[in-house]
Amino acid sequence: MLLLSVFIAVVFFGGSVGYWLFVALLLCVAARLFLSLLCPSDGVGAASQERLIKNLARVSGLFFISGTLIFLSAFSAMCADSQEVLFSNTELVVRSMICSLDMFMLDVDGSIFERLDSRPMLKAMISVQCALSFSCTIVLLLSLVFSRVKAYYRLHAQTRLSADKNHLYLFFGVNEPGRLLASDIRRKDSKALIVFVEQANVNEDESDSLGSIVSLFTHRRRTFRLADESDALVAIASCQFKDLPLSDCGAEGEDVFAAAGLARVQQLVMQLPQFREDAELHAFFMSDDEDANIMNLTALANDAGILAVAKLDDVTCRIYCHARRNGPNRVVEDIEVSKRLDVVLVDSSHLAVELLKSSRDVQPVMAAALSHNVPAAVCSPIEALVIGFGEVGRDAFRFLYEFGVFVGEQSDKVRTVAMLPRITAVDAAMDSIKGHFVAQLPGVRFDDGRISLKQMDCNSTEFLCDMLTPEKCRSLNYIVIALGDDDSNISLASALFERIRRHRVDMSRLIIMVRCLSDEKTGMMRRIAAHYNFGQATGRDNVPVIRLFGAPSEIYTYDMVVGREFQHQGQRFLESYRLRHGGDDWHTRRSKLTASDSSAKPRLDNLRRLRRQEGQDMANALHAITKIELLKRTSGPAFNPHDFRSRFFSSDGSSTMAGGGVDICYPKLNETENRMILNLAMLEHLRWSASHELLGYIANDSGCSTDERTMRHNCLRPWHELDAESQAMSSHDWKCDYKSYDFAVVETSIDINLK
Repeated sequence: MLLLSVFIAVVFFGGSVGYWLFVALLLCVAARLFLSLLCPSDGVGAASQERLIKNLARVSGLFFISGTLIFLSAFSAMCADSQEVLFSNTELVVRSMICSLDMFMLDVDGSIFERLDSRPMLKAMISVQCALSFSCTIVLLLSLVFSRVKAYYRLHAQTRLSADKNHLYLFFGVNEPGRLLASDIRRKDSKALIVFVEQANVNEDESDSLGSIVSLFTHRRRTFRLADESDALVAIASCQFKDLPLSDCGAEGEDVFAAAGLARVQQLVMQLPQFREDAELHAFFMSDDEDANIMNLTALANDAGILAVAKLDDVTCRIYCHARRNGPNRVVEDIEVSKRLDVVLVDSSHLAVELLKSSRDVQPVMAAALSHNVPAAVCSPIEALVIGFGEVGRDAFRFLYEFGVFVGEQSDKVRTVAMLPRITAVDAAMDSIKGHFVAQLPGVRFDDGRISLKQMDCNSTEFLCDMLTPEKCRSLNYIVIALGDDDSNISLASALFERIRRHRVDMSRLIIMVRCLSDEKTGMMRRIAAHYNFGQATGRDNVPVIRLFGAPSEIYTYDMVVGREFQHQGQRFLESYRLRHGGDDWHTRRSKLTASDSSAKPRLDNLRRLRRQEGQDMANALHAITKIELLKRTSGPAFNPHDFRSRFFSSDGSSTMAGGGVDICYPKLNETENRMILNLAMLEHLRWSASHELLGYIANDSGCSTDERTMRHNCLRPWHELDAESQAMSSHDWKCDYKSYDFAVVETSIDINLK
């Protein structure tokens, strides 16, 4: 930057030396552009349109330089022809570049021609150059028109729904998340028909004609390029759905697609019932503007075609909205249930932490100190640090609070000594965050010293010196860094790694999770992490400490968003659980609680119950990793899964559980193994209790099981009180044993994951 500033100063204020230096620079650049035209360095796989644009840019650069040189000559000639016309070198250079740029819009200053009457050759050169420069603009616009016509032709003339292409994916707006998702859909779904719907006007308030053309071209070019990369179609809408003059935002049966100028897209939607076997309709609002996504979704949910398709039992109809999974947005999901619309909130922060839960290597159990005397128990609690208490930080807190609780080695057959995690969260704006957060969680104890929410800058002396003491460095097990910036995240991770390593030799029980926000910087962050991870120790002690999570390429995938991988795992868990404990399957339960088989609107309490129960199924599926890890590490290296399963389950796969309440056991297991299963059941009850506290539930002592209105649950009590609660809730026609539920979860975890 300093050298560039010096060069500009020399050019503009260096007199004749600066003038000729500027001319020499233009000639050097022109020569380089000319050589690049003769010997292009574009990759062999570059698309023809991409090569055309690059070559057009090179030619435009040459014409800009030649136009600048012509006007330099013209202004110099004007100075020579008239003593009254004087230009400084700075004015010569600047005015020449401006005039050359104007020629791309067929604009030439008429006063210049009047002063060059005695120089016909210069006038001719300016005229020819103007025609050449403007031709570049014409070619630029024609290429855009060609792309538009090509997209229109593909959408209207070449595209047809069929039995082999009856999965319709509509992306309203084009951005990086949509591109990543569309590309993965193309790879995973052979029946996919992808359509990018873009708005016609980029910026209607743009007043500058050149700026408007450039903005239009770059925006459209990017849209068509991304569509080509995903083998997708492009449709142009006249406006966004939220801007349509609909008669009533709550009215159903609106012709939304036609009103937005998307008649062809509407036809594709209406053709889906003709290919009903395995037909799917997916609509995505993936922009960064959360409010616009919600408003567009609400408008689309009133479209007559969408509602007609949604009522078909054999056609999947789902709308995805890129938005935070908070209270107001979850209400949108609930509202659309009455229309039989399946609305999915795509929350990148939430999915990033869900990916944490699904990875075995970064579970809190991997950093826990297991007891050598008591099976499936720990001798000390997990100590965690969350840096940055934004959306990701708060979800990380929930993850650690639920998955970081363990059974202590002082537990016995009756009473559980819970090893609750110790969590410290710091944020520079904590005082404006924690009030609402704490108020939502009345069941979580924030006053017993285990949990600390501190307003503190992670670069401050208070944090680095006063809080991150040598004792703290030696006791930390889990750190989550989510500051909202990749450079800040990885920089702080490396600094914390160095500081902690000064005070402890063994780093094997430390996990530092770093949020990755950009795929462009993922490679750099991985190299930095590898530098520290694989050089800090030798042999078995040289384990990775710094790990990345939440990269966009991991979040915006077919499996995570469309395939709903975590829901699929929850459904699988529930189906296996039902074989041992009975109950409704996933779809029956959802149908009952959403009243989808009637015209009645679902009750708020039923929707809350549904969300809680489905969430528990998914959490059980993910927490199975922790249970299986405890089982394997407790059993030792000689553990034989097949032998254990043969003694744990009957030959037909059913449970061998015997007894009830405090006397539950498995006759074919030895005493140590039975104690291990008991502790895993106790652990499940601790996890279940923690998850309900995070949902806002508290203990219910009113004599009924669950009150969804007041968010009270009768099982939110210590393990040793469950038998009395089971007896109190039992009736003549229903024998209740709450502890058996936790054992059934352990059985299901083993059945699915221990092969």
